[in-house]
Amino acid sequence: MGMGDTLPLIIFTVVTQMVVGAFIVLWFVWQSQSRLLTLGPSITSAGQIPVSKPVNSGLFVLVVLQVLAIIVARLQLGQALGFFLALSNLGSSWLSRETLLTGLFFLSMTAVNFSESYRRQAVAVPLTAILGVLALMASGMIYVMPARPAWDSFWPMVSFLLTAWLAGVPLGILVMFGTAKGISPAAGSGWSGGVPVAAAGQEGTSSRPSYAGPMWYFFLAGIGVSVVVNILYLSTLADGRPDAAATLANILGSPLFWLRVVIGWLAPAGLLLLQGNRGMRTTWTILALVVVGEILGRAVFYGSVVPMGIFQFK
Repeated sequence: MGMGDTLPLIIFTVVTQMVVGAFIVLWFVWQSQSRLLTLGPSITSAGQIPVSKPVNSGLFVLVVLQVLAIIVARLQLGQALGFFLALSNLGSSWLSRETLLTGLFFLSMTAVNFSESYRRQAVAVPLTAILGVLALMASGMIYVMPARPAWDSFWPMVSFLLTAWLAGVPLGILVMFGTAKGISPAAGSGWSGGVPVAAAGQEGTSSRPSYAGPMWYFFLAGIGVSVVVNILYLSTLADGRPDAAATLANILGSPLFWLRVVIGWLAPAGLLLLQGNRGMRTTWTILALVVVGEILGRAVFYGSVVPMGIFQFK
C-alpha cells in the first residue's frame, strides 16, 4: 500500500484511538474527583459528571475530532452508501462491527456532552468508554488474517490500544485543563460548570489534588510498554515464516520506523523528564510529537507487511 492510498485510513484510526484514550482519561478524572472532592450541586451522585452547564468544552473538542475522523473515513469508503454497506455483515465481518461500535461510541459521547438527561445516568460515561475500547479492538481484529503472516496475531489490536494510551493521555490532559482560560496542566484542579479549572489558592497552591502529575507518569509507562511490546513483536517476526521475516526487514529498513522511534518515543519521554514546568506549551509539544510518531508508525504498519505467497516453498 502506498502512503497516499492509506492516508485516510491512517488518519481515521489514529484520531479515533486518540479520542477514545482521551475520553478514558476524562472518565478517570471525573471518577476520582467525584470520590475525593465535595463538588456541591454541580454533581448529582458518585460517578456522574458535572451537569450545571449543557456542554462540557473538553468533551466538545473530542466530539469535533471524532466527526473529522468519520468524515475522513468516508473518503476511504469511496461512496455515499459505503457506511451502510459496511454494516451489512455484522455476523462475520470485523469491519461491520468496527463501523457499528465506532458509531455507537460517537453517539454516546455526543449524548454525554449535549444531553443532560443522558449525562445524569450513572452508566453513561463508563458505557461510552467501553464502547470506545470495543471499537478499537474490533478495528484491530480487521487485520488479523492468515494472508498477512505478520498481522496474524493480536498485534494489530494491541498496537491500536497502545496508540490510544500514548496519544490519549496528552490530549486528555489538554482538554481537561486547557479548555479553561489560563489553566496549566501543572496546576491543581477543581470544577466550574463542568470544565476543570484551577482551584483557588495563594500563589497557585491548592488543597485539591492535581491529576495531571499521575497522568504523566501513566504516559511514561505507556512509552515503556510500547517499546517493550514492539521489541517482542519484532522478535516474533524474526522467528516466523519467510513472509514475516521479510516484513521485519521492511520495518527495520524503513526510515519512517526510526523516525517514529525518535519522534514518537524518545523525544516525548526526554522532553517530559527534562522539562520541569509541564505547562500548556510542553503538553502541546508532547501531543504533536506523539501524533506524528503514531502516524509514522501506522504508515510503517500498512506499508511494510509482506503478503503470504511471495515466497514459494519446495
